Amino acid sequence: MAQCQCYDCGKAIHENTKALNCERCDRNWKCTTYVGIDDRIYLELIEIDSLHWFCENCEEAVLKPLKPESLQSESKIMSMHGELMEQVSTLSKSLERKVDVATVLDLERKIDDSLGAAHNRKETKVDSNCQYAEQECYYSSRMCGRGFESS
Repeated sequence: MAQCQCYDCGKAIHENTKALNCERCDRNWKCTTYVGIDDRIYLELIEIDSLHWFCENCEEAVLKPLKPESLQSESKIMSMHGELMEQVSTLSKSLERKVDVATVLDLERKIDDSLGAAHNRKETKVDSNCQYAEQECYYSSRMCGRGFESS
């Protein structure tokens, strides 16, 4: 421990001196004699992590309420958030106008129609090929002298 002394009485603080150190500035020490606490309370203070000690200067800074500027900053942030949400809404509406929903639906219908027509053409071609194959079988069987029943 560096050479420290009690902030109020000036007594030197050594390794075995019972004293409290400010948890905020880490510069100011107070001996337990000057603070007015007995050894039992001192031992409890240093063993319990949830208890804190601050010198008078730091205690003011730690415990004082938020400054009005902080509250104004929060209000400004909320205002900026509102403005951003309005801009997002405006952009969303603008995009909706750029993409005409009716045009998209019409294109989807045309694609579906084209796919349906292609499917029908394929079925027609398959049917035509089957009929051709049946005719070929019919003529081949007649030429061979066998009868052929078409379905």
